[in-house]
Parts: sequence; C-alpha cells; structure tokens
Amino acid sequence: MSNQISPQRLREVRDQILRYVYEHGAGHPSWDVETYKIKTAIGATADEFERATMLIYEQGLMGGGQIGSIGLNQRGQMEAERLGVAVPMRDPDLSGLTIHANYSVVQVAGANSSQNAALQVGITDLARILSEIEVILPSLPLTKEERAEATDLTSTLKSGANTLKGGALRAIGGALSSILTGAGSGLGKTLAEAIGIAFR
Repeated sequence: MSNQISPQRLREVRDQILRYVYEHGAGHPSWDVETYKIKTAIGATADEFERATMLIYEQGLMGGGQIGSIGLNQRGQMEAERLGVAVPMRDPDLSGLTIHANYSVVQVAGANSSQNAALQVGITDLARILSEIEVILPSLPLTKEERAEATDLTSTLKSGANTLKGGALRAIGGALSSILTGAGSGLGKTLAEAIGIAFR
C-alpha cells in the first residue's frame, strides 16, 4: 500500500515537475525530458513522483514524448509559465499586439516559420526607462514571484541592452512589460513602445 501524500506535497511535486520539464524540454519536439533526470533533480520519492505524474496526465497537461520521458502539451507549457518560469520560451501569441517598424525592418512570424528582424532601439531612452522601473518595482502590487521575475528581467535588459538581438530584446522586454502592465504601471506601455511593441 502506498504512503499517504498530502495535497500540499502532491501539488508541490507536480509544480516542480512542470517547471523542470518546461525549462529543460525547450527545443525538444514534445517538450520532453527523461523521467530519471526529473526524479533526480526534484528529489521526490517514487510514490510522490508517480502520483504527481498521474495528476499532470489527468489534468490534460502532458504531451507526447518517448517511453521513459515526460512531455508537455501547450496547456502544460502555459501552466509551467504561470508557475513562474524566468523567461517564457514558447512562441508568443501575436494576436494581441502590433509591432511597429519605425526606422527599421521587422518581419513577424508565427510558430514553425522563419523570422528575420532588425530593431533599432534608443539605448539611452531604454536605460532611462529601466532605471525608472527599478525605482517603482518595490511599490507595485506584485506577488513575491512576480517581483523577483520583474527584477531579473530588468537586470537582464540593463546588462544586455547593447548586445541583445532584436527578437531576444523584444521577448524579454515584452515579458517585463506584461508584468508591469498587469500591476497597473504605465511604464509597461512605455517600455513596450521603446522596444517596438504596442499592445492594443
């Protein structure tokens, strides 16, 4: 007979599995990672791992994959992102945004297509905006996880403003803009416009 697992512990293991598979499965066709690697990394017992894996399957979050591995479908990837991964790695949904190609050439492509883009960003303006974001972050109504993610994204943008390519700059900046906008800060829109993204 298996040991009893509290709902809290079951949820904890489930979330650890989702985050680990998401972070290590990017680039694999089914977003899958070998089971033994996940078990070793999260330190769950065999029973905890089996129960949590079954829960993920029953919730419709598991995708295809090979025997001996766990993969995530699109819903599973979205759930992992909701749990607080540092930088989303899926192709973004472009239905809610417009990219302006002011003084540059921008081509937008969806999943499974090629994309070439050039983006000119005023580094001075971006640095000023990021400094303002650093000042207001502590006072925004964010969860601990959201604040930590926003802080990391801001630091990444500041340190890589001169070297990040257009697509990477927009992806990181878009994630930070989304957090700020969700917290009610106008700097979210300001940042988006500075990197060539305007939300409808």
